[in-house]
Amino acid sequence: MSALVAFLVAVNPPVIAGALPRAVPMRTISIAALISTALLILAAVLSKPVLDLLDVSAPTFRVAAGAVLAVAGIRWVIVGAKPMDEQEPRALTLLPRFFTPPLLAIAITVGVDDGVVTASVAGAVALAAAVVAAIGRGQGLVWWSWSARLIGLAGVAVGLALVVDGVKTV
Repeated sequence: MSALVAFLVAVNPPVIAGALPRAVPMRTISIAALISTALLILAAVLSKPVLDLLDVSAPTFRVAAGAVLAVAGIRWVIVGAKPMDEQEPRALTLLPRFFTPPLLAIAITVGVDDGVVTASVAGAVALAAAVVAAIGRGQGLVWWSWSARLIGLAGVAVGLALVVDGVKTV
């Protein structure tokens, strides 16, 4: 499975774009994405030591990451894109929209399986896609909700594929 696909479904750019009010400046969105990228790279760098510390094998964690992604995908299929309150949030308050548990789990899994460089590049591209999607956030919530649901469905499929792959490997 492609690391880029896993990161794109873990980020789910339409969920982010549909959640952000128009009042949020692109600078704030970009800063939140950059902080998330730095955290993602840190997670990829520390992926092997973290798994060693937890005494968990890479295939076992792949199962867990797939389950987290599948559950998030189910939520996205049901809820779609849910808008934030109409306020002007700061970059740190946007961070949970960008750096989510599925993204962290995928960063660790790809970091262990495919390497830090692959995880860093694929994660950065996926987060950049969320920033690009945020440029068009004025297109209406219906568009973003249905797009989020479709990517959520892909998230369920990718998550289940990770679970099956992890179980086969263990």
